[in-house]
Amino acid sequence: MDNKKENKKSFLSKEWWIGVGAIATVLALLIALLNYKDFDKRPEQRVNEQKLPKIIYLHSSSTAQTNAEKIKALLLGLGVKVPEIKFVLSKYSINNEIRYFFDNDFLSVVEIQKILSEQNIEATIRYIPETPKAKRGTIELWLK
Repeated sequence: MDNKKENKKSFLSKEWWIGVGAIATVLALLIALLNYKDFDKRPEQRVNEQKLPKIIYLHSSSTAQTNAEKIKALLLGLGVKVPEIKFVLSKYSINNEIRYFFDNDFLSVVEIQKILSEQNIEATIRYIPETPKAKRGTIELWLK
């Protein structure tokens, strides 16, 4: 009889519940890790490919040529078409900018900004409506 009381007492002890809590915490973390489907991917592989634009026109000053080539290779690897890099005078490229011309391209621009940020390149987003030659889906990336 005393043995049953002793077992019951240890079951209700503070130490027992602390142990159970620690085990539950570890199990919850393991389950969260296993359910995170992209945990084995590099940051540039975690992009939402449905939000990526089909084409980006890349403009760069000559001082940003290395970054421009790096970004072009990264975007091509993600399936985005990037025509030849257009090198411009640095006075036309004051800041790194992602330019877009239609409201419905905003999500694509945000996705590109995220990719650039992961490469330690900060770029502001600039909306330029009513541009006569622009087509839907046209996005320009200007690197200083």
